Amino acid sequence: MQQPSLFQNCLTKIWDTYSKDVGKSLIHLGAVGWFFGALAQVGALAFNKKIDKEEKSFLFPQEIADGVINVGLYYTICQGIKSLADSIVDKGKFIPESVNTSYEKLLANKNLFTPQEQAKIFGSKKNITKTLAAVCDAKFMKNLAPVVQNFITNEIKPAAANLGSWKNGIGTIATIGASVLACNVITPYTRNIVASKIQEKTGKNTYYDYKAYGKICSFSQSKTFSKFKI
Repeated sequence: MQQPSLFQNCLTKIWDTYSKDVGKSLIHLGAVGWFFGALAQVGALAFNKKIDKEEKSFLFPQEIADGVINVGLYYTICQGIKSLADSIVDKGKFIPESVNTSYEKLLANKNLFTPQEQAKIFGSKKNITKTLAAVCDAKFMKNLAPVVQNFITNEIKPAAANLGSWKNGIGTIATIGASVLACNVITPYTRNIVASKIQEKTGKNTYYDYKAYGKICSFSQSKTFSKFKI
């Protein structure tokens, strides 16, 4: 039998990680996108021979500062809000009623497990996600009595799968909302503050010299729109 390649193993690991946590994938992909966007901006500025050195000395720190702000704030805000959403689900404050019912049945049947097993399952803090995952672990289940295994298979495993999907969805929604907040409100506001500080320090104002950058695009106006006078 042919063994999977290192590349295939990496793809499988990436899929296993991000398919169960789409919010995490959005955060990581968004941060990478911001990083390469900032890198492209700085690179374009560096290789543009039409911009003089004096102007570059002002634009370089501003573009770098923008890149750091874009990546840093996007990741920090999105990760913080997603972590809060995950925590709310883990603590059972916002979960499906069916999952809560199964969790209550598990608590009511604590006596099915030894004190050592209970410590491993429930831990020191309430975390429903970890509790259900610990109970459903194959290595943990194999040493349990058949009646307990049946209880876990029929009652707890479906609840764990339901909770996993629920947490994934809530995390994704929280990440999308956080990205909108970061990209459209907090990041632009912070960039403006930093840019004004750089302007004060260098004594220059931000402007775009279109003669230096060259003509971007040109197209004739449609005859339909030319009829409107606003």
